[in-house]
Amino acid sequence: FNTMDLNSLSFSAVLLLIMLMFIGASSGSTGGGIKTSTIGVILGFLKSKITARDSVNLFHRTLPMESVMKAFTVITLAMCVIFFSSFILLLTQPVASMKEALFEVFSAFSTVGLSLGLTPKLSSLGKIVIILTMYIGRIGPLTLLYAFSRQRAYGRFEYVEETVMIG
Repeated sequence: FNTMDLNSLSFSAVLLLIMLMFIGASSGSTGGGIKTSTIGVILGFLKSKITARDSVNLFHRTLPMESVMKAFTVITLAMCVIFFSSFILLLTQPVASMKEALFEVFSAFSTVGLSLGLTPKLSSLGKIVIILTMYIGRIGPLTLLYAFSRQRAYGRFEYVEETVMIG
């Protein structure tokens, strides 16, 4: 049940809800989403680039570049999961609008539980997509990636660093 009919919301309000669901809760909580700390690290990185600083500084502390890379990895993996899930859902559910499909997938990934009414109309494959999206969102894409990645048996090495033109 909902305290209000989410279908009565304007498209911009639905987009705002999608953004808030994607960000989600804080680290260490039972809430889903990519976490507020991840967004904080990304915003800190963007601020450091805009102000031409070499390091990422937040609250009078310098963040290690490894944390910044993990934050970007989490966002990239989350967007890949959401894109793939939305694509499969739209492919298998011809009655679903883009708004409904995106809302369902973001809600599932962030384990929010809100719906625009598409869930009861889903086929078995659509329900499986939503279930897997919920599972990946709850466990976390980075955790799943670590779980399925293999450790190399031989010693660590590093490749030569190369500069790539961006933008």
